[in-house]
Amino acid sequence: MALLASPLRRAGLWLAAFALVLVACSSPESEDTAAQEPDSSQLFDTPRRYNAEWLIDLRAVNREDIATTTIYREVTDDATGTYLVESPTHLALQTTDEVVLCAAVSRIPLDPFCASSPRADGAPNVLAFPLQLIRGDWGPAGLYDLAGYREVSLVAASAPDDWVRQTTTATAGFAIECFLVVGDSPAATTGFEICYTDDDLHLVASVDLQNDLLFEIELLSYERELEDDDFVTGFEDFVEARPELQDQLLDLYPEIPAARPTPAPDLDG
Repeated sequence: MALLASPLRRAGLWLAAFALVLVACSSPESEDTAAQEPDSSQLFDTPRRYNAEWLIDLRAVNREDIATTTIYREVTDDATGTYLVESPTHLALQTTDEVVLCAAVSRIPLDPFCASSPRADGAPNVLAFPLQLIRGDWGPAGLYDLAGYREVSLVAASAPDDWVRQTTTATAGFAIECFLVVGDSPAATTGFEICYTDDDLHLVASVDLQNDLLFEIELLSYERELEDDDFVTGFEDFVEARPELQDQLLDLYPEIPAARPTPAPDLDG
């Protein structure tokens, strides 16, 4: 994974990535066409179905409370209104009937807090609040404040001498479209590269802040067809149908609840 040269260098690279957002969002050309990475609150002609898993280096965003690298996962099925997001600390699953939120998913021994709350009949297929929280905090675009595909492509098209744009194949085998800064661009430092999946979703596929071929963000696996067990979390036995507990977990978010107390032995029995 990416080895950042120094704290000063790390700060400069972080600002460069953030500047990409500012320039893209301030461009008059992109005001009406800009869009963030696809979200279930948007309308799509074709329902989205995908299972994606990213490896993310947290050193460039100063998340020293978590291990240096982490896995973040999303599974989406617009056709059934079923969504899963999983971070190092939390998991949320949404079906047509309920929303499940789990905290302390990495606790050892395995003892997470998981609570479900019902969904209203006929509720639209948009991400419920627990999923929005986790996705915003741990999704690649949110974690690194990255601009979306449309913003980047507009900036690159407006300065063709400063950007190289090419379609290639990721190591994992799927097609990607990459944007590399090669000139004096106000949007990002020379060498900054960001790639997206070369399809209708344009998910973030990789980010290389230093042009050292070591990715701060890398899409490890990406499938457009889902398997029966893609929404199996492994926490099914821990889920309590207690909306009030889910509210408590949301109030605490992102803090992890204290470990459950060990039941005292019944000495009178």
